[in-house]
Amino acid sequence: MTDLTLHQGDNFKFVEASSVDFVLTDPPFNISKKTNFASYEKNTIHSYQFDSESGEDWDSYSHEEFLEKLDEWSSEWSRVLRKGGSFAIFCADSYTSHLMEALKKNGLSPRRLITWRKNNAVPVNRQDMP
Repeated sequence: MTDLTLHQGDNFKFVEASSVDFVLTDPPFNISKKTNFASYEKNTIHSYQFDSESGEDWDSYSHEEFLEKLDEWSSEWSRVLRKGGSFAIFCADSYTSHLMEALKKNGLSPRRLITWRKNNAVPVNRQDMP
């Protein structure tokens, strides 16, 4: 049986270089914001500001700060992956192209983009959707 180690944290700096076969990560999406969801008649959540309850701004960056984070994270993923390793990274639609750019800049080769159609996604506060 192979040993499996699960790490939870905000970075990969504690992980040895070229020691990981597969990176699966779900970093912040930078989509927290104040909304008027409370006015939505089918509201199941009160806000889209996910980090407000904890009092920490873990999902509220400026656009430029978040691009820097994508670059920083991509650099660490590249550093820890073994040659031939794989990765799967969750990302908001609005940052997909920026993520792909950061991955390539840091020596990784994204091969496929997979869309997860989530049935219980956060509601959009509109009557009509395109």
